[in-house]
Amino acid sequence: MLGYGSSHRGSAADHAANGIALLAAMATLFGLSAWVIGGVQGLGLALVALAGTLAVAAGLPPAGVMRLHRGVPIGPADAPELYALAAGLARQAGLDTIPTLYWLPQRRANAVAVGSSAEAVIGVSDGLMRTLSPREVAGVLGHEIAHLAAGDIDWLRLSAAITQLTRLICTIGIVACVLLLLGGVATVPLWTVLFLAGAPTGMVLLQLGFSRAREFAADHMAAELTGDPAALASALRRIHGLDASPWGFVNRLQPMAPTWLSTHPDPRERIERLLALSTPRPTAGIRPLAGPWGRR
Repeated sequence: MLGYGSSHRGSAADHAANGIALLAAMATLFGLSAWVIGGVQGLGLALVALAGTLAVAAGLPPAGVMRLHRGVPIGPADAPELYALAAGLARQAGLDTIPTLYWLPQRRANAVAVGSSAEAVIGVSDGLMRTLSPREVAGVLGHEIAHLAAGDIDWLRLSAAITQLTRLICTIGIVACVLLLLGGVATVPLWTVLFLAGAPTGMVLLQLGFSRAREFAADHMAAELTGDPAALASALRRIHGLDASPWGFVNRLQPMAPTWLSTHPDPRERIERLLALSTPRPTAGIRPLAGPWGRR
């Protein structure tokens, strides 16, 4: 387990608890939205719709998701050291299987994980494989494997489904209120209209907060898996153009979007938190990549 420096704010358990609280708030807002326009029956129909949405979303296999991104499978023979690293990290994280790796034809440095611990797939972009050092790639892989080990793909899918359905429910509710008022059929309390108008925005903000909490938690777990928090911090610095290069200087001068409007935390804060972790010994069983690999 990693120790923490004095400047570190929040532990992995804190981020997990924060994520649970945010998801509970989302579920409450979703239920209230359905209840306001349909009572108990409306709540029941909303839960049925949620179950159906999740079933459809889970129906697309991870390999199919990679094909949508024009991903190409990477076999152990193509990048043996990369696969050895992924296998070691997966074993430490307690995954049921070694993630299948895909090469993504993207110039931007990026990595994405889909599936679950039983059927895990990780896509790494061409830009990531060409830009980052092997040590930095290890940190990024650890982050993606942390998402898989924590079941974040399913949790994020649930939060997205709740958000979309809440938006639909509130839209239907507002239309119904307008029709009732125009038709003179009934009066509609002002609080009902205000709630239905504001609930979608509140839900989006909760969803973004939940996503950021899961990113912080994945950073912590990646640091534990690799035993090298500075590697992931260095990778984030390169990916977001915060390094010492001339372009990095330009990017540091540019204002960033408010954190509360993003699915990911401010990379500067992520880097700060990672660097605040005490430096442990390298994790046993994970050997660094030796040199060039996976070049295309």
